[in-house]
Amino acid sequence: MSVKRVRLAEQVKEEIIASIGSGNFLPGAKIPSVRQLSSELGVSHITAARAIRELAEEGVLEVRRGAGAFAAQKLPDKLLRKSHSLPHPQTLYFFFPTLQSASSYHNSILCTIQQEAEKRNWTIRINLLSIERYESAAADPDAVGIVCATAPYPLPPTEVPVINYGMTSRKEIPGVIPDNYAAGYAAGIHLRNKGIENVYFITSAPREKAVPELHFQERFLGLRDAYRTPCGQEDLPLLHWAINHPCREEVKTLIAAMKNGRTNSYPVLVIGNRSMAVEISIYLSAVGLRVPDDIGLITFIKRNSFELQTPIDTFDFDHKQMGEQIMFLLDQARKGRKLPSRVLIPMTLTEEGSVRQLRTAPVS
Repeated sequence: MSVKRVRLAEQVKEEIIASIGSGNFLPGAKIPSVRQLSSELGVSHITAARAIRELAEEGVLEVRRGAGAFAAQKLPDKLLRKSHSLPHPQTLYFFFPTLQSASSYHNSILCTIQQEAEKRNWTIRINLLSIERYESAAADPDAVGIVCATAPYPLPPTEVPVINYGMTSRKEIPGVIPDNYAAGYAAGIHLRNKGIENVYFITSAPREKAVPELHFQERFLGLRDAYRTPCGQEDLPLLHWAINHPCREEVKTLIAAMKNGRTNSYPVLVIGNRSMAVEISIYLSAVGLRVPDDIGLITFIKRNSFELQTPIDTFDFDHKQMGEQIMFLLDQARKGRKLPSRVLIPMTLTEEGSVRQLRTAPVS
């Protein structure tokens, strides 16, 4: 930890020296307080205070008790030459879409982005997304990029490179997303290889607003296409589920039929995301159906530790790979390269024993 604090203090010192050397603070001018530096640069009070103390010892600042720190009347020649050669600090902005998302899989993507930003000597600033914060980042002359999950509302255009990530992306902003269609198709082939014919896709509640759950649609289409063969299931049932929505009766009715033995073969529910799969698994247990003996579950994307405790076969993507791809796109944008509207990250299956082992002969 001490090494990290020293590095941050050096960055604060270089920021102050560059500001003095560029004329932002004339000799004798008061510089921002410890509290202001801490807030503006995103460092602790201890780090900011240490930077000021060391600069005072080096003759760059003059600290006056009760008044604050001031630029020295004469900057040391060695440091003055250094300040003119310093590059502008470069800042990468990362926005969480919501407060709740800050504790989900977004953190693992952010971890990779932080590591990659450090390699590039970029400062990273993290906050919740809002139009005001987004526009402020876009107006920062030292901004190297903005990274955020797909916003539920359009973001104004900016000259600063913007990269979306997550389940979906807006066509006007380059996005790094899981390959949802391919994952749905792979789920279908996986189940067909096991000889499973009785398959249902469970999606989210119908939305009142015209904001489609595109990732659910793509997973459904992939699964449906995997079963659209002469020997496969032509019409794949599509049902809806949400705990606090009347649409859940569709799934409850299906489960009641399964419990009463009115299904003619082993059923599998392919569920739009892991959160819904956990909810449905709890409901199945409550009505006396066992996974995988009576019914199989397969889903997409792990998000938090609670969900990880439930044995549900899951397709997921490499979060580190997504973070690295985001940074690669930012590098390409800074070189003036045209970016693709979508970069697809493959998903792979983790089997956790929630689909019964049946036939395993390959599908022809």
